Amino acid sequence: MTQFLKLLCILLISIVAILGYNVTKLHAHGMQQHYHVAADGEDRGPCLSPLHPCRTIAYALMQATGQGDEIRVAGGTYQVDAATLNRMVTTLVVVQGGYTRADYFSIADAAANPTYLLGVPARFQAPLMAQGFRFVTEKGIEGGAAGVGASTGVGASTTNRPQRLRTAASCENGQAAGYACQGLDLLAQLPLDQLSSLPTTANDIWGHVDLNTGREYALMGLRNGTAIIDVTEPTVPREITTIPSINNLWRDIKTYQFYDAAADRWQAYAYVTSEAEGQGMQIIDLGQLPITATLAATYTGISRAHNLYLGEVNYQTGVATGAAPVYAYLFGSNLNNGAFRILDLTNPTLPLEVTAPPSGTQYVHDGTTMVITDTRTSACAAAHNPCTLFVDYNENSVDLWDVTDKGAPQQISSTPYIGAQYVHSGWWSADKRHLFVQDELDEYRMGMNTRLRVVDLSDLTAPIISVAWVGPTKAIDHNGFAKGNTYYMSNYERGLTVLDVSVPTAATAIAFFDTYPASDAAHFNGAWGVYPYLPSGNLLVSDIQGGLFVLREAAPPVPTPTPTATMTPTSTPTMTPSPTAEPTHTPTPTASPTPTFNPSTATVTASLTATLTPSATPTLLPTSTLTPTIAATALPTATAHPTPLPVIVVVPTARSYQIYLPAVSR
Repeated sequence: MTQFLKLLCILLISIVAILGYNVTKLHAHGMQQHYHVAADGEDRGPCLSPLHPCRTIAYALMQATGQGDEIRVAGGTYQVDAATLNRMVTTLVVVQGGYTRADYFSIADAAANPTYLLGVPARFQAPLMAQGFRFVTEKGIEGGAAGVGASTGVGASTTNRPQRLRTAASCENGQAAGYACQGLDLLAQLPLDQLSSLPTTANDIWGHVDLNTGREYALMGLRNGTAIIDVTEPTVPREITTIPSINNLWRDIKTYQFYDAAADRWQAYAYVTSEAEGQGMQIIDLGQLPITATLAATYTGISRAHNLYLGEVNYQTGVATGAAPVYAYLFGSNLNNGAFRILDLTNPTLPLEVTAPPSGTQYVHDGTTMVITDTRTSACAAAHNPCTLFVDYNENSVDLWDVTDKGAPQQISSTPYIGAQYVHSGWWSADKRHLFVQDELDEYRMGMNTRLRVVDLSDLTAPIISVAWVGPTKAIDHNGFAKGNTYYMSNYERGLTVLDVSVPTAATAIAFFDTYPASDAAHFNGAWGVYPYLPSGNLLVSDIQGGLFVLREAAPPVPTPTPTATMTPTSTPTMTPSPTAEPTHTPTPTASPTPTFNPSTATVTASLTATLTPSATPTLLPTSTLTPTIAATALPTATAHPTPLPVIVVVPTARSYQIYLPAVSR
């Protein structure tokens, strides 16, 4: 019976192949294409039909540029050059050996269909073994499908990566350490081959500030896990640990931090999703940093999910913004065609599903939430005020939902737009009246330059979508985040793009850093994600091939003041603050103290730590460390500064409060 079913499967595939169709499957970015390579094939056409395979892997890689596409290589011997090897282990296209033309490339069996590569350096062999390849060297045949690295997918360095940490370099004359730039300095680059798990590619990124210590961390997704990297000293990032996971191209990460009164300290967890079947959602305990981090639990209510989002939290700290529970929103899971699901994180290591998708809900690729309290709440279900809006980026349209009542989500509107190719992700503006939207495939499919779209939310029942910005290259826009009136967008092969969105419908470019110097084309290489919310103001960028980049916004030119009559003092002004002018801080200890995060604090010119005793009304000590800038400068608003502003982080300890005022990155 088993043999009969196998023959029937081969027969059906044969019929499809004879009809000239390509076998595909649904994945996170649409229909996954299968390309075919055989030693007796011919490098002509698209390589899509198993009846007409290509002859070389290099040619097939030129045809397959979509995320998640797969190149199936039949048993045989193939010559590959350095550039082809590099793409085989770093591209988002999967290259797999061990197939045969006999069953029309339907089943991979590396033992039965040995697939040999000629002249492969040792550093490439581990990841390629896991992809079903063997190697022919001067010593003969080496490696195999079950060889080193086959179970973990752990890879080695590739030719386009630096072999060591890149240190700080200012952006001068449009260059920083060989990278094209404008307005952004390089603090460090940590390449993938410097990480303990030797991953072949990176994916998404998030940040974390430990409120017990004030230390900052990058949480970077890898093909084979999640790396936790200390970036407190941004010029020398240091890996703390990597939490292993099933190999997969996609990973998404968010953090939740809360005060544990019983332990008298802050606890924090990272939540990680992946499209790897059977992975579930990993929950990583960050409470042992800076020593280590560990896998605390795995949520198995789903087998896989493309993405997740945490609502009702401060994105700089991961702390809840109100008294309501923090919720995790899961997108693109294996259930209900990938429609959204909502989990209650009251118990952070034991999430509880509170919202299953309503009947007929579509696949959701990404999403965000925001709470509104203005007159637009009249459009919400039962006129909820406050109203929690869920923005659903579902490939074809931008949909708005009222999820105030987690047990009864109600759709408010669904808005497509002309030219939509893949409505991928987005973020809301500071005033919550606009959304910025990334379409991941319009540049790739339509040959246009990068374009960021904006959604006018004046009327929630009828949003208006227009183009806010068109870039100078054809690089694909991927993910973006707003901070005040600045929008930070990972732009694949162009790296990081920074826009001024003070006029949301007419954004202007103010900075960029090209993390992928080889090209600015519409391909899936380069900058995958960006995290702009660290208290220090430093920016974290994950590059698929290049690893972690730590950047900072360059100091703007200092204008020469125009002398006026009032600016010509007749005597030397005294800038020493009087005792009554000293800033004071009166913390109110409670069972669950909330840190102060105020982006509108005065400019600070250096890092400062002071100890406050909660038993009396304290003053900032020592006063000798205060600069005249603190006493003499009026408090600016958050929108008044084009560069990041410092935030005061009040951290309770056992007997005192520590105030961390990170230095402004200029």
